[in-house]
Amino acid sequence: MPNLSAIQIALDRAVVNGVFPGAVLGVRQGDRPIARFSAGRLSIDPPGDSVLVSTVYDLASLTKPLATVTSLALLIQNGQCRLDAHLAEYLEECVESPIGSATLRDLLTHQSGLPGWRGYYERLSPDGTVPSSRDGRSSAKQTLLNLIRSEPLVYECGARSLYSDL
Repeated sequence: MPNLSAIQIALDRAVVNGVFPGAVLGVRQGDRPIARFSAGRLSIDPPGDSVLVSTVYDLASLTKPLATVTSLALLIQNGQCRLDAHLAEYLEECVESPIGSATLRDLLTHQSGLPGWRGYYERLSPDGTVPSSRDGRSSAKQTLLNLIRSEPLVYECGARSLYSDL
């Protein structure tokens, strides 16, 4: 395995230099996770708890365009998904849910009918973290999926655009 200590050093340096108050970073090799790193605090003022490798950050702002869109572009390029396919085609758990009829395009253009925000992470644990065990993470993912798929739409899919980070 390569020496990954430079990653921890870079994260710690970024915290000290005020780039961000805290961060979590995972490294994978193929399908296998090989390392996880954390640095900093959950907030600066007042000083928050230390960030743990199990800390979950809300997937808003830059994370979606950098991670979600990049991943989706690779899947489309490989013929593994289509923008105009309904979510229920990829998540059979959503077949009977309000969001199941939304297309991937609807989701990406914020025309899915989902509300703008819900504090789902607060329902995972009081401090917003997920368990570090594989079973705990799997349970947290299932809980989030259940919350989103049971969420009533606030407008008809495709009728308007409302930024949603769900």
